Amino acid sequence: MIDKERLPAMTYSDMLVRIDWNDRISAEENARRTENLVASLGDRILQSTVMAGVQQFVLSHTEENGVAEATVYLKCHEPDDVAPVQDAIRGYLAANAPAARCSFGVSGNVFDMIFAEREAVLTARLRSTTGHSADPEQLQRLLGRIRDALPGQEIPPVAMQEDILYIAQPDRMALYGVTYNDLIAALRNALNENTLFTVTTGDESLPVVIGNDLRSLDDLLGNTFIHTPEAEIPVGILMAFIVMRLTGMSSNLMSLGGIAMGVGMIVDNSIIVIDAYLEYLDKGYSRWYAAVYSAKNYFSSILLATLCICVIFFPLLFTMTGQMLDFVTFFPWTLSISLMVSLAVAMVFIPLLERVLIKKGLKSGRENTGKKRFNLLDTVQAVYTRALTWTFRFPKATIGLGILTVALAILMITQLSQRMMPIADRDQFAVEIYLPQGTSLDRTAAVSDSLYKLLSEDERILSVTSFIGTSSPRFQATYAPNLAGKNYAQFIVNTASVEATRSVLDDYTDRYADYFPDAYVKFKQLDYQNVSSPLEIRFMGDDIARLKQAGDSLMAVLREMDGLVWVHTNYEEALPDVRVRLDPVEASRLGITKAMASADLAIRYDGLSVGSLWEGDYALPIQLRSDKKGEGDAFDKVGDQYLPTIVPGVSVPLRQVSTIEGGWNEGQIVRRNGVRTLSVFAEVTRGTNQNAMQKRIERVMESRIIPTLPEGVTYEYGGAKELDFETMNPLMQGLAIA
Repeated sequence: MIDKERLPAMTYSDMLVRIDWNDRISAEENARRTENLVASLGDRILQSTVMAGVQQFVLSHTEENGVAEATVYLKCHEPDDVAPVQDAIRGYLAANAPAARCSFGVSGNVFDMIFAEREAVLTARLRSTTGHSADPEQLQRLLGRIRDALPGQEIPPVAMQEDILYIAQPDRMALYGVTYNDLIAALRNALNENTLFTVTTGDESLPVVIGNDLRSLDDLLGNTFIHTPEAEIPVGILMAFIVMRLTGMSSNLMSLGGIAMGVGMIVDNSIIVIDAYLEYLDKGYSRWYAAVYSAKNYFSSILLATLCICVIFFPLLFTMTGQMLDFVTFFPWTLSISLMVSLAVAMVFIPLLERVLIKKGLKSGRENTGKKRFNLLDTVQAVYTRALTWTFRFPKATIGLGILTVALAILMITQLSQRMMPIADRDQFAVEIYLPQGTSLDRTAAVSDSLYKLLSEDERILSVTSFIGTSSPRFQATYAPNLAGKNYAQFIVNTASVEATRSVLDDYTDRYADYFPDAYVKFKQLDYQNVSSPLEIRFMGDDIARLKQAGDSLMAVLREMDGLVWVHTNYEEALPDVRVRLDPVEASRLGITKAMASADLAIRYDGLSVGSLWEGDYALPIQLRSDKKGEGDAFDKVGDQYLPTIVPGVSVPLRQVSTIEGGWNEGQIVRRNGVRTLSVFAEVTRGTNQNAMQKRIERVMESRIIPTLPEGVTYEYGGAKELDFETMNPLMQGLAIA
């Protein structure tokens, strides 16, 4: 038997740790315990992200957490460090939280999101062979023995249910050419479980089912017939699976992909041998002679041609690295196995079969009626002969045409939009609305409502779901919702068809991008290319002022270029603030401390959190607020707020004991690998060649930005270029070697 896998085995240097503290604790205590656990790992991890308690996403690719549960993402230095880190986590929990339980999983990638299965690695299914219901007590005893034999493994309790077991007979199915899909379809029809569609009337939904009259189970199974056409699997494919089994290869997407690619070429060798056999028969040779020498005389040529095809993909095993190498490891091997098996079939089985089945050549037995009958093969052969004669008559022109064809192909490749991952054609798309940092939720809602009305009036759009101040669920495998914020809104738009999606995006993407003042509307077609922005230039250094100087210089140039929109940085806008500095002498004389002043101002302006009220697993925050809120106060009114002193009944204005002034703070400071990094992002207009725009930006960088780059600032390119380079460059190197 061949081991079956969804994907080939991949190496990971990161993991997801799911922890259940198995205790009645709050979310804050959950976060504290989890952070202490991560801190105990020290420098054995490069990066960590803690998600403690209930998270904000409605749909997610990870399991939902309870209040006493946490999910931790950990990235190690090397894949070999994963197991020691897992042992350290188990040891920490055993010493500090014996009641806690933990499990480990991989963080996944784009292939896992699209293809990976969510079932357990090992599943044991127990069924009664006596026809009676299973004994629950016997199952519980068996489950206890399994837990004793597999310590440290989380084994859920047995869920009892009674099933009617219908056992298929694979040998009979193979004999009559019945597939499992045919069997399932027939049973669904017989059991009236084949739902075609649903008719909705008001609040009621009526399923439309195709099936048969209600009958007893014995009658259904005894009188249900399956009609299916005969099917055959080529001998070469069967032998390829046998070789895979003997060599220990698993059956996964890439190994089956290699066989599927070889299917189109697997008959070529046999066609050559059969064609030579027919030619020998037409020359008057015996069937035995024609069968033997059709294989013998063409063996070396067929072998060389097959080997050339086999070795094309092997250089990828040397140029690819990381997860992409894991993904393509079996592809060249399975392709080579299927092609070499086809060679063996053509050299061994085909001569025997053609001697038995083919007794005349193509020209033998043709009736000589005096009329020339049309034959497609003869016509093609005549055209090919004339073309071949012309190439030998004009060899220089033939070679020149070949060189010209290669040059035109290279030129066309450079003009194509190159992408490692394709765009997802769906009857839906996303709309993201960005406003400046500090924008109120009311302003965001006003812009969102206006755009919502515009989209709702379009007949091509079926529905629009809005998320204002928050992010949407994960409604597509590789679409990651943004973090929530008062200055952010998002729509999920469903259209009538894939063509309607393209049409709406063509009409709206550029028209409404800057339609609203101080807002950018991004119409995002679903995409398997998981980058936040297709064009990204990163500036790295320690001095924020110099980073901003380089970023501002580049943004000024990019905003003058046609085809670019929404040029911005990840440092976002500077945010204003009010800075209050207490006079230590005056404040001490009146008994006013920083803690007292902070608490009083928090109560007046934003509210002071004093605890939480728990209702089951949900925490309701308790905030202390003043009945005289100062949210609408101007800047010069902040100093008029009164602070209590140690003297009972005496309060003084804030300006009496402090200095108040305005200031600006960075909206966001981003670090990559511990280094401050300012990224300049830009979006391309719809229909603009992304690769051509990337090259234009690189020319601008070389001519105008890099020569004036501040000291201590370095740069690199990110976005789609970085993502594609990590995969496309090794891929192109492998093809060049081939």
